[in-house]
Amino acid sequence: MQFGTIGKTLPGVNTKQNAGLLAPGDPKGYLGTLGFLQPTSEHISHFFVYHKQVLNPKNLFAMKEKIFRIHPIPGYLLIRLILGYVFLVAGLQKFIFPENMGPGRFAEMGFPAPEFTAYFVGFFEALGGLLILIGLASRLAAIPLAITMVVAIITTKFPQLSEGFWSFAQAARLDIAMLLTSVFVIINGSGRNSFDEKIQQDSPQIRKLAD
Repeated sequence: MQFGTIGKTLPGVNTKQNAGLLAPGDPKGYLGTLGFLQPTSEHISHFFVYHKQVLNPKNLFAMKEKIFRIHPIPGYLLIRLILGYVFLVAGLQKFIFPENMGPGRFAEMGFPAPEFTAYFVGFFEALGGLLILIGLASRLAAIPLAITMVVAIITTKFPQLSEGFWSFAQAARLDIAMLLTSVFVIINGSGRNSFDEKIQQDSPQIRKLAD
């Protein structure tokens, strides 16, 4: 039996009533889709217990550990710098040279709404590249970059297979390298010498709450 949409159960209550689908005078559950029409003290108690668990310092600390994860891999800074540099430059060029690198190029490749698409991609490339350069939330920043590379390979590089494998391999080599490097950053985070490393150095009070 579900308690609303937050996954708690209430003993002795009809399943649909528990889910907020039935209420007195509403046997078919039409009005119940709007939520708890007559919340009881037991509903309220479960609600606050659930949110207390979600906002527990231990859970918040664990979430922060995942987002700002770092690994002391020797030389990892070089990987982060080259990935961030390539995407930052690629993103900025779409705004600086719109005809050759931005909407004009996207229109030639047949993308729908080329102006919006070019600037949308350019924004995430520039922002993601900058965040990876300074090592701030690199794992999150690398996700849209990896997606961008997958789309680029499928839409602009796969068609070149019609000219042979080596034509595709030549055209897609940078895209594949950037895709795999982005995945590497998603897995390992920012590494040393980064803002994420500073964030991980929590104050004793926060660590005490999380223990």
